[in-house]
Amino acid sequence: LLDKIEHLVTRFREVETLITDPEVLLLDEPFAGLSEAEIDEVLAVLGEQTHKQTILIVEHKISKIRDLVERVGVMVEGEMIAAGKTDEVLNDPRVLKEYWHMVD
Repeated sequence: LLDKIEHLVTRFREVETLITDPEVLLLDEPFAGLSEAEIDEVLAVLGEQTHKQTILIVEHKISKIRDLVERVGVMVEGEMIAAGKTDEVLNDPRVLKEYWHMVD
């Protein structure tokens, strides 16, 4: 029950933040603890907001935000290893090595 209450409080805070219409929206792992359906709902709302404000998202599920963002930065152990246009960064050899373990 406590988990559900905490989840509802978090969702309420997210809605409250959107209502105040800030110039910059900071989101720290907005999909944590959400079902796929809930993630889709959040993505739909964020998709509407991207034309209205700057959104900074800290998220481990890159596949979920790939189509949402124009630019992305990737950090490893507190160090920014790549930043720029999403497709360029996600194909960067350092990102492929550190995030996807695809390059030796």
